[in-house]
Amino acid sequence: MSAGLAWKGVLSVAAILSLSACGSSSSGGGEPRSSTPAPPATGQGVFIDSAVQGLGYESGDVSGFTDANGGFTYTAGEPVTFYVGDTIIGTLTLGVNSGTVSITPVDLVNGAVDETDETVTNIAQLLQSLDDDRDPSNGIEITQAMHDVADQAMDISQLSDADFINQLLYFETIMAQSSAGITDLVEEADAQAHLQGSLITLLAGTYVGTYTGDVSGTFTLTFDDDGMISGQAQDVDGVYALSGSANSDGSAAAGTAGDDATFSGTINNGVFSGTWVNTAYGESGTFTGSLQ
Repeated sequence: MSAGLAWKGVLSVAAILSLSACGSSSSGGGEPRSSTPAPPATGQGVFIDSAVQGLGYESGDVSGFTDANGGFTYTAGEPVTFYVGDTIIGTLTLGVNSGTVSITPVDLVNGAVDETDETVTNIAQLLQSLDDDRDPSNGIEITQAMHDVADQAMDISQLSDADFINQLLYFETIMAQSSAGITDLVEEADAQAHLQGSLITLLAGTYVGTYTGDVSGTFTLTFDDDGMISGQAQDVDGVYALSGSANSDGSAAAGTAGDDATFSGTINNGVFSGTWVNTAYGESGTFTGSLQ
């Protein structure tokens, strides 16, 4: 072996030892780094039977009282509970939403679709009866004085109609704290009518989309605050005026003047979708459109 080759061998061994030492140093020293968990995602919502102000809410580590617009913050994936004092109005769980989600008494009752559900009516009656000026048309305001005297632990969304009626004396104690000083519950029919109007108003806006099937085209439909629908559909053969109405459960239908062509569907999370049919030509298909 030559001297040159011997030195190269020594250098190679030294380099390997050096690299090994570096590797040992980087992997063996100290505790592994711990990552800070991301905070839970939160979302924004509004509670509507008119905008309800002063309603208590709690969701995960988030709590407070709804603002003048009914606004609240919730923790995504965690139950959000609404309450007055020690009395729960109802609970539901919300996921991550890109916008503000609207919550009504209907959403607090499993299986309910509109204001005619018995338990939904009870919740609407109570909220409207607690309104400080007893005029839900300008919003519903629940005051701190009401929270202070609402000391009975119960969940309104879980009460039978009979149990709800049995709590009237307790409810009167809370209502007595209002500026209006009225201690009678809002009538059932009045509570339903008001909530119905609020539910229909939530559907208001312009929906633009397409329809497909035996023929294809586009449509634009505008829902006003009273649930009346106006707009048009268009395909290669022309433009057709449409009119109709929406219901508080989110169902809606709009058709041409002779009702030969009709669009029928439901609105869910800002999307109006369903089926269309033209009886004059034996044509049909589906449609979908989004709130603009």
